[in-house]
Amino acid sequence: MRNEEIKKSSLSEITKDTFKEAIFLAYAGGITSVAPLGHSGDTVILHGEKTMEVSRVSQVSIRNYCGDVELLITDTKGHFLFYGRYRIDLGLDFVVEEYWSMFNKVKDSITKNIERVSEFKDIEIPEDCPRTMGFDMLETFLSRKLASN
Repeated sequence: MRNEEIKKSSLSEITKDTFKEAIFLAYAGGITSVAPLGHSGDTVILHGEKTMEVSRVSQVSIRNYCGDVELLITDTKGHFLFYGRYRIDLGLDFVVEEYWSMFNKVKDSITKNIERVSEFKDIEIPEDCPRTMGFDMLETFLSRKLASN
């Protein structure tokens, strides 16, 4: 089964077995992308579209991220309704049950535009606010890239 064959046109077509199949597909494809903070496989889309304005319209997707099973569910504007990961080592049945439960909790919101309480654009970030290791990694990468040119 290929990624395109698992995608459903209606949310009601998604079942526990759909989640199980998507997880198998996510791992079967191997690692297809490496980034400074991890690696991942292809995204397996169970439902959703892509438009010129929004890249994840009402999307339900699974992927292998650093060996974990990652679930992303968005609304019609691509806003995250749920994003999370479980270690596959917890067991396939455990992951499927948890993701099935979460899917059903937010299912009615997937085809809606859920207005944000705030865009948090008014929050000030202090100058002395610590930065994560990712910024150090990006700085090192950029320094090496500039030095090699």
